[in-house]
Amino acid sequence: MDGKPAAPVDRRVTRGAFLGSAAAALAADAYSAGEQAWRNRREAALKAPGGWLTVTGLHWLEEGGAPVEPSPGYSFELRGGRVLLSREGKETEVRTDKNPPPESILTGTLAMTAIVRGPRTGIRVRDSQSRLLREFSGLLWYSVDRRWRVEARWIRHPSPQKREIDSVGGIRQQLTSLGVAEFRLDGRDLRLDALEDPDGLFFVFKDETARTDTYPGGRFLYAPPPSGGRVTLDFNRAENPPCAFTPYATCPLAPRGNWLPAAVPAGEKRYH
Repeated sequence: MDGKPAAPVDRRVTRGAFLGSAAAALAADAYSAGEQAWRNRREAALKAPGGWLTVTGLHWLEEGGAPVEPSPGYSFELRGGRVLLSREGKETEVRTDKNPPPESILTGTLAMTAIVRGPRTGIRVRDSQSRLLREFSGLLWYSVDRRWRVEARWIRHPSPQKREIDSVGGIRQQLTSLGVAEFRLDGRDLRLDALEDPDGLFFVFKDETARTDTYPGGRFLYAPPPSGGRVTLDFNRAENPPCAFTPYATCPLAPRGNWLPAAVPAGEKRYH
């Protein structure tokens, strides 16, 4: 059918749009590949010697109380705030994780370390041949989606603030808050209190997915140090706390102020 002559095509615009789309696709592929590599490392760390899948026991010590014997011939007690190990008629002091690195006492497939959590001191036991490790069937994840990687405004406290945070097992731990991250997610203005971490920031948060799909006590999220008043929160890397895998962990629970009134279907789902 006859009509007006077709308008000439601006090849430069078409080529530019194509190159832009191709570059965006490559960037998305690179991002997804990076996230998958991180998830592989996450799973490998859980299965590694000393990983959380090897934790098989936690024995609390009482000052002046009866010694505990996590393994035959290895007896621990708390005396004067010091952890003492008795073995083969000899008594030695054991360094706790309050003064890292903690000392590991090895016997067979077991490794025993002394930990301090709030007012309590205990002996944590790891077994390189644990049932949890043997039966591990892999982690469950939401699909990677770049929209869950957000840039937040960083508001640093004038000075670090102490936080009393409830933990699994009824222990209250004192942690340090450095500031607050404010961000917009799915059209909502949200904020999270940030705890101190050796490599940057640490968040313990809970969102609406905890009702059905993610760990009920909340998830962990680590972020790099803030820069220029901003901090990157990649919820694709939200992970289960150790107590999702073993009953012998003492994970901090998400404080009420870090309960997000929104669903964040990103990162790690509940373990089987």
